[in-house]
Amino acid sequence: MRFFELGEKLDGRLTVLGKGWYSLELPLPRKRLSGCACHSPLAHFYIHHSESSVLEIHPFTTITHLASKKPLIQSGEESISIQFLFRKSVLHSPSHHSSQPPLNKSTQWTNKLASLADEEKAEAYAAISAETSLRLEGPYFTPANPETYKTVICLVAGTGLSGAIAIAAAFQAQQRSESQPTTKATAPVVDVPCTAMASTSRRWKRCIVLWAVRERDYVEIPFFEDLSCEGLEFRVHKTGGGQPRLDMSKALVEICGDQGGADSWCYISGPNGFIQGAEEACEKIEGLKWFGARWD
Repeated sequence: MRFFELGEKLDGRLTVLGKGWYSLELPLPRKRLSGCACHSPLAHFYIHHSESSVLEIHPFTTITHLASKKPLIQSGEESISIQFLFRKSVLHSPSHHSSQPPLNKSTQWTNKLASLADEEKAEAYAAISAETSLRLEGPYFTPANPETYKTVICLVAGTGLSGAIAIAAAFQAQQRSESQPTTKATAPVVDVPCTAMASTSRRWKRCIVLWAVRERDYVEIPFFEDLSCEGLEFRVHKTGGGQPRLDMSKALVEICGDQGGADSWCYISGPNGFIQGAEEACEKIEGLKWFGARWD
């Protein structure tokens, strides 16, 4: 770990998205990406927020595709904007016969951070935000090469959505780079993943995000619309209230089709039980490769 990076305070903005969901935006100094290959769209940071805890730091996956930001740094920008998505723990009213377990330290920390923006005062169409200072250590990249596959599937649940948004952003960056004309004189600065820079033909044609979320926790995520592009699909599967859980095996079969999992890769993130179930579903698809995101 690079604890010296925690010595620098960064002024961030916390925004209420609704239903207990929040986005956190921070300016990342350019030196954090200096000399960085930015190989993977999956990156996480350790966040320290003294108002929530003097001692604790917690890992968060950024929803920002950092490789897409490299041209900004190369053009002289001192910092780039990065974002995180998180949800505080909401204690739903239990029956008088049941009890809810106490919140763990990580959950308590997240709830304290979220409390800076009072969601109860938010109007239907007016986002509530609050400014606060935090410290970041990172980025740390998780090895992943989605651009080397024809089809990428993201099976995610709850806040596991963060990594899927970053992958979708990488796909959008690739699509934009393909649509921009080139000239013989100069090559334009384009937003592309750092990998496959030398390749003129792209294999990655489809990116499908399947997000399982409890209906009572669901909120429209603004990043979905921002990332819209050809070949990218977001599917929301709401659970709870008598609605069935996501049939991951059925979904994978429908996406992969007759050719099976050949030339396909699946990113998995969410609660441990969800990850285990998704991995078991992936094992049934011949040729499908996958990665389960777990915090060790």
